[in-house]
Amino acid sequence: MSPYAAATLVVKELFTVHNAESEEVWYKYNNIVDIMKAAGYKTFWLSNQESSGVWGNFARSLAERSDKYQFVEKRDSRDNGGVDGKLLPIISETIANEQADKNFYIIHLLGCHQKYSWRYPEEFDKFSADDIEKDISEEKKKEIAEYENAVLYNDYIVNYIIEQFRNLKEDTLIIYLSDHGEEVYDLLDMASHSGDVESSSMYEIPVMIWGSNKFKKNHADKWENIKNSVDRPYMTDDMIHTVLDIAEIETADYDETRSLTNPRFDTSRKRIINASDDKNRNEYYHGMK
Repeated sequence: MSPYAAATLVVKELFTVHNAESEEVWYKYNNIVDIMKAAGYKTFWLSNQESSGVWGNFARSLAERSDKYQFVEKRDSRDNGGVDGKLLPIISETIANEQADKNFYIIHLLGCHQKYSWRYPEEFDKFSADDIEKDISEEKKKEIAEYENAVLYNDYIVNYIIEQFRNLKEDTLIIYLSDHGEEVYDLLDMASHSGDVESSSMYEIPVMIWGSNKFKKNHADKWENIKNSVDRPYMTDDMIHTVLDIAEIETADYDETRSLTNPRFDTSRKRIINASDDKNRNEYYHGMK
């Protein structure tokens, strides 16, 4: 699950050692880009998100630390942005021409972010209001259908990315996750995400780990640990520990009990949402509204 229902807040937790229990501000903690570079990886940040702006500057500050960073276009946080398909040629060309012996990619998609009808091309307009069997207005049914089309297109994008890495000579592991979820007339009468009005739909997110055949063969023990972690309760503010664990990188900040795939993972850790303000810390519980 996600620690926040807003991307700009998730980024500072997802890519750094900072988490809900941290005492200092997020930028005083080590980040995944610097660590991977120090460990000898060539680092890439490829993004279809905004290149700057009130909601994009956190990500931009980390992107600029990479060996190569590239945004599909220069735009501010308040611009709509285009479909993620525009990023695919950049990914393919980078893999084909700029690989080193060890590579670490962060690929930042727009995914299914509202407004949903902006997130997919016409050929993925498969669902309509007629497909939605809920007792709500036609306009709301239409918005749900647009969200489902966005999910369908996002599946296509993720599959394309996996295929680009499938047959590389290097061991390859891909971790896919959403920064946050969307409430789309499921538990609340709204279609969006917000830290002020909360539902479990905004916080319960997918986390998927894909490994190439070479990775599974060469690291059978790690793959077994990954498979054993499927049902563990997890919050993505600890994702950096999982990455470091799998990559066998130890730093002073690394904590094996925070790594999802480690046998010593602490399943009893409280998952706390909206922890940026000490007065607004909420222990997460499944099915919240």
